[in-house]
Amino acid sequence: MHAPGNVIAIEASDMARVPLMIDHTVIELLSPSGILNEIQFELDEYVANGAKLGFLIYPPERNICVYRPGHIPQCLDNPQSVPADSELPGFTLDLTKSGNNATYCLLK
Repeated sequence: MHAPGNVIAIEASDMARVPLMIDHTVIELLSPSGILNEIQFELDEYVANGAKLGFLIYPPERNICVYRPGHIPQCLDNPQSVPADSELPGFTLDLTKSGNNATYCLLK
């Protein structure tokens, strides 16, 4: 994944200790043991608290939902990439490689 600015990786087990200070973009990877409704609620909260963009990725099914303020989540099946030019000029989320079960916050 290529990202402008600083990137901070936060393990899911550390999320309870992280204050809700989302500056721009959140990417959540849903693990097989994750609870979908809880993760969806978290992404709604991130957007409500100032995130400009949120991605919910479920790697086993190759699904992704894109969260933007003022819009319902846009869910995509098996995309190779998701452009985010309007929020992050020049940024495309490349989904051809998967990582571990962590939450990534991209800060401008």
